[in-house]
Formats: sequence, C-alpha cells, structure tokens
Amino acid sequence: MKKITTYYKLFLVLFLLIFGSFSQISIGTNETLDQSKEILDQDDDIFQEDPVSIDERNYFAIIIGIDEFDNNSNFNNTDTALSFYNQLIKGHNWIEENVKLLLNEDATKSNIKSSIIDWLNNLEKQDDVVLFYLNGKTEKLSFQQKSLGNTYSIPFDVSDYSYAEDKITDKEFDSWFDTLDSHHLSIILDTSYASYMSSLKQYSRTILTATGSFFPKKETSINYNGKSILTHFLIKGLDGYADEDNNGIIDINELFSFSKINSYDFSIQQMKFNLLKPSIHPQIPKIYNRHLNTLDLYTLPFGWKQLTDNGFGKQSNYGTRGMEIFNGDLYIGTQNNMMSFSQKQKLEYNSFIVASAFPDFYALFGDLTHLPIRFGLHLMTFVSQGCEIWKYNYSTDSLSMVVGKNSDSDMNAGFGSRFNAAASVMKEFQEYLYVGTWNTPIGSLINPDRKGCELWRTADGIHWEQVVGHSAPFTMGGFGNPDNTGAWSIEIFNDCLYVGTMNWDFSNDGGCEVWRSFDGLHWEQVVDHGFREFMSEEELEKEAINTYAWTMEEYNNELYMGTFNSRLWHNNEKGTGCQLWKTMDGVNWQKVALPNGMNGDSKDGFGEAENYGIRSLVIYNDDLYVGVGSSFFHDHGCEIWRYDGTDWYPVISDEVAGVQETDVNYDGFGNSMNKYIWSMTVTKDNTLWVGTGNGQVYLPFIYDGENDHRFIDTETHGFEIWSFNGEEWSPIIKNDIGLKPNGLGDASNLGARSMIEYPKNSGNIVIGTFKLFNPSPGESMDGCELWLRYIL
Repeated sequence: MKKITTYYKLFLVLFLLIFGSFSQISIGTNETLDQSKEILDQDDDIFQEDPVSIDERNYFAIIIGIDEFDNNSNFNNTDTALSFYNQLIKGHNWIEENVKLLLNEDATKSNIKSSIIDWLNNLEKQDDVVLFYLNGKTEKLSFQQKSLGNTYSIPFDVSDYSYAEDKITDKEFDSWFDTLDSHHLSIILDTSYASYMSSLKQYSRTILTATGSFFPKKETSINYNGKSILTHFLIKGLDGYADEDNNGIIDINELFSFSKINSYDFSIQQMKFNLLKPSIHPQIPKIYNRHLNTLDLYTLPFGWKQLTDNGFGKQSNYGTRGMEIFNGDLYIGTQNNMMSFSQKQKLEYNSFIVASAFPDFYALFGDLTHLPIRFGLHLMTFVSQGCEIWKYNYSTDSLSMVVGKNSDSDMNAGFGSRFNAAASVMKEFQEYLYVGTWNTPIGSLINPDRKGCELWRTADGIHWEQVVGHSAPFTMGGFGNPDNTGAWSIEIFNDCLYVGTMNWDFSNDGGCEVWRSFDGLHWEQVVDHGFREFMSEEELEKEAINTYAWTMEEYNNELYMGTFNSRLWHNNEKGTGCQLWKTMDGVNWQKVALPNGMNGDSKDGFGEAENYGIRSLVIYNDDLYVGVGSSFFHDHGCEIWRYDGTDWYPVISDEVAGVQETDVNYDGFGNSMNKYIWSMTVTKDNTLWVGTGNGQVYLPFIYDGENDHRFIDTETHGFEIWSFNGEEWSPIIKNDIGLKPNGLGDASNLGARSMIEYPKNSGNIVIGTFKLFNPSPGESMDGCELWLRYIL
C-alpha cells in the first residue's frame, strides 16, 4: 500500500510539472464573483446594496499567530502573523488601534472569542470591513464528531492537540462571526485543513485557505525564509503587487487571487528542485467568494506622481544629472542637447572616415586611435542650448527654474554659456550648493576664456558665484586643464570638498583628475593622469586609461573612487575593466583589488572586460555596494558587488552561486539590456533602491541573428527599478511583474539617471529619467521626466 501511495504521488508530481503553471490547470477551483452572483439568486436587500467607497468605511482586523503544538520547525507562525500585521497597518485605510494582534499566550480560546463577540462586535457596523487572519494548527474532526463541525483549531492554552472542548471548531468560529453586523467579512486561514472549515462558507464572506481539498495539509518542507508561502505572498500583494489595475487600491479579489496563484507557482518551483522526494506535494490555496460586490480592502501607503515631462518644458533637456537637497528644496540639473542619439552615433562613426582621410588635422586633438570618440563628444555640446537647474519643494508641490532663461536668478542656461551642456554634479558644502558642469574645448572657439568644466556655488539659489572657471578668483576652467571637460563626481571627506573629472585625453598626460578644497575657493590637485602615479610598473604596462572619476563615496573613514576605464584591447583584454581606489588622507591613494569573478585572484572589471565602469556607490547595511556599468555596445548586463572592507560578494552577477541567466540575481537582473546601475539610494525604512540604464547599440555590419546592421541601430525597453530589503529583490519598475512598466510607461526613458530620497528621511524617492534614443526609429522624442514615489 505504501508503494502504491508513493507511485501515485510521483505520478501526480510529474503531471503537475508537465502541465505547468497555475493558470494552465484548474485544481483548487476559484469561485469567482460572477459565479457567486449565480449562486446568490435571492432578493434580500442586504446583498444588493450599492458599493461604499473605501473612505466611508471603517476597517477592523483580528490577527492570530500560534506556534504551540505546531511541530513544524520550518514555520514560525507568530513571526509570520506579526509580519502580516506590520504590513496591514501600513495601509492608508487601516488604523493600528482597529487591529488586534493575538500571538501565542494572548491567543487563548477565551481571548479569541472575546475579541470577536465583544471587542469587534462593539466597534464594527454593517458597512465596515472585517478581516480575520489565523496562522496556527488545525486538525480534522473524526466522522463520529461531525455533529460538532468539520475541523478544530488549537488555541494556546491547551495541554495537547487532541480534540476536547478547549479547542475551537469551525462551527464555533461561525457562531462567533454570526454576532457581527458587518456584511463584508474576509477570512484568511493559513493552516492545514483550512478548506474543510465549511461551516464558515456563508453569504457576505470571502475566504482564502492555505490548502484545498486535494492536498489539505500544508507542505512542511516548503516555506519562504521561515514564513508560510501564502502569507509571504499576501504581504507582497499588499506591498502593491496585487494592484492589478494600478488604481492604488487593492480589492479582496486582487489580493486573494495574487496570493493563491503565486503560492501555487512557488510550491511547484520548489517541487522541481526536489524531484527525488516524491512525497512533497504542491500547496494549492483555495478561494470561496460569497461576497456579492467587489470589496476594496487596502489603500496603498504610497503613490506615484509625475512632476514634469518633456524636459521641464524644453525637449532638448533629455536627461537629469546632478540632484541634491539644499535649504529644504530639491535641486535638479539637466543635460541639454538638441541632437538625437542616432545622429551622435553617425557623427562619431563618420569621424572614423574623416580621421583616415585627414590624419594631420585630427592629430591636433590627440591620439588618432581614440580621436573619433573624443571629437564626437566635443561636438555633442556644440548643439546644446545650455543646461538648466530647477528646484522642487515637496511641501508646496511647486517647481521653479533656478538657472535658465527667465529663471528666478536671471542666470541664463549653461551659466551663460550654451557649451555648459550638463549640470552634472551637485553637493551641499559649508552652507553653499556647489554645481559642476560638463563643458568642452569647442566652446572656446566662441569664448576663448571658457575652457573645461566649471564649478559654481550659491547660498540661496538666486545669487551664483563661479569658483572654477573663467571668472573664478583662483582656479581656471577645467582646474587649469581644458581636457577636464566634465566635473563628474563630487563628495565631502575630512571637511574637504572633492571633485573628480572626466578627461578624454588618451596620452600619458591625460586621464581623470581629482581636486579638493577646504573652502570651495582654493583648490588642490590630489590625483593626476587617471591614478597613474599610484600604479605599479606592472599596472602601467597594462595601459589602463581611467577617463572618468565616475563616482565617490566615504566608507569606513576612507574615500572610495570608482572609475571608467576606457581602454579596450580586443585581442587579450589587456588593461580593460573598471577600477576602485581609496584613500585615508585624500592625498595617498591605493588601488582596491577587485575579484576575478570567484576564482580567488584579482582582476580589473571584476574579471570581465565588459564591466568597464563603476557607475554608483552606496552604503547599505554597513557594506559598500558597488554598481557596475557595462558598455551599451556589448551584450552584457550590469552587475552589483558588495564589499565589507575585506571580502567581496556578488549580489547581481553571473558569479552568484547557482544563478541562472533569467534569475533576478544574474547580470542585469536577468536582463542583458540593463547595462548600467545608474542610480542607487537608501531610504529611511532601510530599503535599497536601484535604477538601471536599459539599451543596446548595434554597430554597422555587426550581425545580430538575422539582422545585418548596415547603419547604427539602437534599442531600449525602458529603465527598470528594483528594491532590496536585505534578503529579497522586488521589481518596482518592470514589465509584467513590477508595480509599473519599464520606463514608467515610456520606453524611451532608457535610464533612471538620478534618484534621491526627498524630503530627507521621508521614504519618498524622486526619479529623474534619461532619454538618449527612441525605442522605435522615426518616432519623435520628448525630453526627460521627473517622478515622485511618495509615502502617504
């Protein structure tokens, strides 16, 4: 008999695996709203009432978690119930004093009964919503005990789990619920044999059970980090993922359906990993809907708001750059360029041809091998109208121009020069807001004095003073070097302001530089020639070219700098890959060894040449998180690595143990189109937010399957945003599975270029987008967008 049972279960497992996801099979029938209406063919007015809005109702809940007598060590019922409670009271329509939590010793039979027929019955009314949640141990009653009910649940204050009058039968629960006036009772039974509690299946009630009649017991070996999978997906659903129609309100059908489907699918996936254990069965929740109308259950504790579109009213503002909070306002800098990305790429490509024909002319600009990129970048600013700076105030919900034509400060765009194409970095330092720009030598043809990047500061947003540039008191533009075309990173360390540059001079005299100031006026150089002075002879032979000092962060009393290494040797990858540097005093720098994958040695680029730049750095849970950018020309996704000051750990990478190409922990969050970790920030609830740059550039005559790219082609699906709570990644902006689609509904939003928590410690995040090329050729392209995800 035992063999027959085992073979039967093995056959069932194979059957379920063959026939796929929950949506393809109908085990655990879901009685939908329409089916309920057919069943409820009656004239009783109490079931024909018009829906009441969520703001006109009160919401009450009883949440119970009991570990006693549940011998399954894989579950922690009280922690699971507490997690559900914590998520529920985040809802804008749920008040903490209207939710009673009974855990272990508080969950006695008398307390549970009193909570329903006394506490709850004295508060709720006919139109109010009542939610009852139970996570504990439930058993079947024997056939001889059917007159008492079908099941009994075990409270805390009993001596054993065999049936006696100190247990709670489903008939008793039903009689207690019958004392309530509410016509909107939702019941969640996260227990074994929950589907057998048929006494509860009464009109005006909607019930979600952890199991169905086919597999009535919860699978003990399937859990999610110690929590039951049903409650895990209930919590995830309440976090916004069950809001199928994106209206900011989760109704009972959305929540129960989301939790049911995902619980089943997760259990199937776990079974696939345990094929040698045929005794493992799927967990198939079941929904019983006896509620006539849709029932709004949960108002999301956050919302989305678009603050501006189309480049703040100027199409040529195609990206946000620097973003900083100053005097309570959020300042946003733009990147301004009137040329489409495809035109830029064609210009860059054509410069290869011109360089071959007129080498003597282009030799004036530097190394011929790398000239087209350098010259193309300079020409990009030639068609700029000049960067702008805007500020947003959350309290007044107002947006105003700070730098630009007819701005509050009367400072024209680009600080008076249209060749200042980007307000690239911002930082508050000693009661001033500092703004660095991207400028190029092309501008000097019109104004010979304005060469290289500039740095400006203001104390009030109205009056601006140049501290690096043509009118600065001590330091000329580009910190005295016109090849320092961009101020590309900025940070405060040991009471000094540090600025890292972008420098496309590929000679031995070129490469990024780092400067510092104790007062914002007097500047001292601390890094020259792309860190070459700190490299060993062996490293110098590799000919790495750190053109960008791309990002900075203070960590463990040291300043870290991530670079973009633009050297690309196609044959042996010599000198390729990003680098990370650190300093304790700001003057002496040391290269941080990056792991060569998980091979035990070290290599630039975390062992992969495509990892050409460290795009973002942030501290999270006392570790340094390093966001890596890959080239838009390669078929390789971005990566994230974690550093504790000694050891490295892959977070988003093909080096994560056991990871598959479609897994969220794989390169690019499982999507090779995600090329950049373009922005990272941490909010007050200890959530890490990550924004990507999403796109691919196809060069001429390089084959992609059947496509022969005879011209420069581009593709993007729109940026993604992911959040991390220290254990699990959640898709926030992601087609099909996120709260919002890629690019926040606009695929031309290829990058979440800027992201910051604003106001400070609010939990809100502001996202600035980047539009570099169109998702479809021939479409017109608007400017960048600014979005706010706000906490209610």
